[in-house]
Amino acid sequence: MDSKLLDRFGNKYWEELEVSNFNEDNRREVWYIKLLTESATGSGDEYSLLLTDQIRVWGRTSDAAQIEAERKEYANSMKKTNNRKIISLLEELLCKPSNSAHNDKTHQIMIEAANDTLTLQSSMAIDVYPFKWQFECMPIGTATEQAIVIRDQFIRPLQSVLHTLHTAHCTAAHTQCCLLNPHSLLCDGGGV
Repeated sequence: MDSKLLDRFGNKYWEELEVSNFNEDNRREVWYIKLLTESATGSGDEYSLLLTDQIRVWGRTSDAAQIEAERKEYANSMKKTNNRKIISLLEELLCKPSNSAHNDKTHQIMIEAANDTLTLQSSMAIDVYPFKWQFECMPIGTATEQAIVIRDQFIRPLQSVLHTLHTAHCTAAHTQCCLLNPHSLLCDGGGV
């Protein structure tokens, strides 16, 4: 993925994705995913995703032609469904909590050690009908480049939120202290 696309992911939140790790005897794990459904051209017929286990980062981009080929392979029963609806279903599948209409979501990952590719197999029931999709993801650059993505798009935003919460907590604690003890030297106008 190019740096411009990675920059566009910067405004998206990471979503939790509970997966079964095929390489770890189907052990349940929480991974994180970002799905970008707006194309750089504004066509809306493209998606890109980032997936991380907080150590490595994989990604995938599919344009309109690739989505059509994927639909034929994974959801051929949806022949008359346009790409925008497919992208909407993928967003529902990957980034939204289960609800009564779309439940029984499952996600399984498999990492191919030889080339470090990751396959994410996801499915959900739409009413009683199965919807399945498979994402073939490639590592994002070198290990150093992946670490930079994790730092810039995962750790720094988390640190910013923690700093904001800490500041709010300290302000609230200071206010409470001053209300309980208005003559404290720590309070404005307190003391001598």
